[in-house]
Amino acid sequence: MPRGAWSGLVLLVREGYRIEREFGLAAVESLAEIGELLEQSVVAPSGVVRGAAGLEFELLNPPLRDGAFGGVAVRCNGTAVPPERIRFRPGEGTSWRTVAEVTPSTPLVWRPGEAIQWRLEGVDPPDDRPVQIRLELASVAIPPLVWVEFQGRLREPPPAGPGGGA
Repeated sequence: MPRGAWSGLVLLVREGYRIEREFGLAAVESLAEIGELLEQSVVAPSGVVRGAAGLEFELLNPPLRDGAFGGVAVRCNGTAVPPERIRFRPGEGTSWRTVAEVTPSTPLVWRPGEAIQWRLEGVDPPDDRPVQIRLELASVAIPPLVWVEFQGRLREPPPAGPGGGA
């Protein structure tokens, strides 16, 4: 786990402990439920799909924050994916970019309500165990690191042709 992620985790645990002391265990349980609900509202219902080029998934941005991110990193099952193999685009019909192209001067801008499609090229887990994806976004504002972490079983792409996907 990156060094900054550890400090964020420690702060989260410390804050959870403070809330439990001041407001009780029920408050902490409610916060955990809210966190799970937010995670479910970020990952598109299609889940993680095994595409021809690698893993594909879509993340939704509920209207919680508007962000410009000057750096992006992705880990699949704990292994870092090389930046040149991570592609993204904000919806069908737009151009794909690699995260290697993302810098503070050419950030990834993610607006509320906007979905972003992701492709991890050359990533193909060998079995059907759940995959864990961690997307780390280095914000050009505060907080400095935002991340989304989720897991799910791989799905096969929908069949091509009439009534199927392309």
